[in-house]
Amino acid sequence: MRSLVSVSPSAAPICRRVSKARSPVLWYLLLILTLSAMVVGVLHQFGASAAPVQDRRWLGFYVAACGLIGLALSMLGRRSALRGSLPFAPGVYVFPLDLVDARTRELELYPLSDLQSIDPVHHTKGGKYTYSTLWFAFPEKSFVFEIKGQDQAESQLAAVQSSRQILLQAMARGDLSELLAFDPFADARARNFLPTNDFGLLAKGRPGWTRFIWAITLICGLVFGVATWRLRNWQSDQRVFARLEAHPEVALAEAYVRGGGLRSPEVSSTIIPKAKLAEAKKEKGGRLVEELDKFLKAYPKSGVEAEARALFRDALHAEFLAQTTVSGVRAFIARYPDAPDAFQGQTKIRDVYAETRATFKQKQSTSDKNVVPIIESMLTWAEERPVPFDVRIRRRNVAGLAAADRLLAKGLLDDDGAPAPGGAAEVTPLFAGEGGKARDAAIVRGIERAFHAVFPADVFPLKVGASIDEATAAELPPPPKPPFPNVPSPTLVVDVDVAWSGATFLSRDTKRRYLGVQVKVDVLIQVPQDLRVLTFSLKATPPETLPVDWISGLPGSLPGAPLPPPGDDGFVYDALIVSAFEETAGPKLVSLLLAAPPASSRL
Repeated sequence: MRSLVSVSPSAAPICRRVSKARSPVLWYLLLILTLSAMVVGVLHQFGASAAPVQDRRWLGFYVAACGLIGLALSMLGRRSALRGSLPFAPGVYVFPLDLVDARTRELELYPLSDLQSIDPVHHTKGGKYTYSTLWFAFPEKSFVFEIKGQDQAESQLAAVQSSRQILLQAMARGDLSELLAFDPFADARARNFLPTNDFGLLAKGRPGWTRFIWAITLICGLVFGVATWRLRNWQSDQRVFARLEAHPEVALAEAYVRGGGLRSPEVSSTIIPKAKLAEAKKEKGGRLVEELDKFLKAYPKSGVEAEARALFRDALHAEFLAQTTVSGVRAFIARYPDAPDAFQGQTKIRDVYAETRATFKQKQSTSDKNVVPIIESMLTWAEERPVPFDVRIRRRNVAGLAAADRLLAKGLLDDDGAPAPGGAAEVTPLFAGEGGKARDAAIVRGIERAFHAVFPADVFPLKVGASIDEATAAELPPPPKPPFPNVPSPTLVVDVDVAWSGATFLSRDTKRRYLGVQVKVDVLIQVPQDLRVLTFSLKATPPETLPVDWISGLPGSLPGAPLPPPGDDGFVYDALIVSAFEETAGPKLVSLLLAAPPASSRL
């Protein structure tokens, strides 16, 4: 209800009781706490590679937080709007003619002429005056005013009584015009309280939006909550992506993709391949080719595919040029058959064999008339057929190792009588029966490494052939007796004698003690359709130190060869055999096959 109010100074209220507005502290506190929670939520793992964006569970948090912020701001705005809509503070006022209840937008007037009683009460505590109250009793309602000061209470009581007296006298005379100066509602009363906009102070209408607080709360939560969540994720994702783009790192990029980054497809197709390629480019030689090959297979359509293929092509060419052995060229062709240089592999192999023949003819030994024709036949056969030569092995005197094992078991071979922390590795089980067959590959590898001292191009590949057991030993007389009839390919018949060298080795890795073994072989070489044979004997003694590589395998192993299980005793003895042949048997074979070998004994 809009009411017209006079501003006559005579119509000032005698006493008043202004309603205390509800404190906005709770709304301010809610606003501050919610904003603080929002800031913490936004900054949580902001820009973290492993969590570039927050999942949908955080969306609910932002919707709730923005809804509470909208509610707090709406309630504070509503309070301000309602407080400013009235030209007076809400409360109860006593004017000379009326008591006005103005605690709401609907003013209630109680004429003082209807006042039944007005009672002052002075309150004390401990004998001391504290405050006073005035009780206004009307037929339908009572009002109480608290007044600080007894004199002020008495003054206000006197003013009310004086106003009542003036009112009663005017009514008795029937002349109410003299009351106009005391009546703030005189003009409104003359119009019978009809609404007017002509003059005076007007109560403003209640803002329409204050009727939709909960709708505003819901809209703020949904709109601003979703917008905040998306904006936060976008900014966080941008920071991570910019960092990855400037400094590509595989681990961080993969963590970004696992974390659901907004630009995961781009990172997977560009950033990660770029970082992987940068890592691969750090390798050299064969490792570079392997890593680039793995990269192209793992990322066939990446953003750096063209660069990787160019690098791979150049690395393949360099690796092909680096192959100086027949086995290396053949391994290259087998592994990379589509390489641009693969078609030149056979040409390079023929060149290697031609160079080997020419060099061998210049340095060949004439002490044994069978050396030249047998080696020539072996070279021709190996060049035309990429099939390794059979090596057939027969063992002798393996039981002699048992005595050394007994000394080892009793600790008689330990340093200063102190047993090795890792124990002792018995040798007999590894060279007899099935254990001996497992060593055949190492013996063959050792003989191959001895040949490598004469023919560095590795022109004679060898493999373990059918074994010669005791039942067939009588059919194969020991060298230099007549050979097998009609061998299908060049064949090496090897009689092996394994003995203890008198030395022991202590592993630095496993702290385990091993026996040093020396291997003596009598070799007979026979080629197809030739009754001549080439025979020689080699003795391989263990080196002073034995390096064992658990990562690369046996010395001279080709890429892709099976790796040993860590701490395998058999592999240690295999490495011992190969190293012994390479260091001691190789020079012996040079002196047998070459005439007056130079300081550098290789061809």
